[in-house]
Amino acid sequence: MASFACAAPTAMVSSVAMPVTDAHRTIEAVWRIESARLIAGLTRVVRDVGLAEELAQDALVTALERRSAQ
Repeated sequence: MASFACAAPTAMVSSVAMPVTDAHRTIEAVWRIESARLIAGLTRVVRDVGLAEELAQDALVTALERRSAQ
């Protein structure tokens, strides 16, 4: 896979192209590292992997929304 560097890489967020910042990269990295552990814990509580994944994603969205409102 070829990799091309550009000054302002973009990602699709809510159907809007936005520049990818260090904060976005950090959030994505932390989510990749911690989401499995979070989903596993939630699965033990709710006994449903699909519901646990949805709850974890909802928690992430809520946290990001609250953070951006500050």
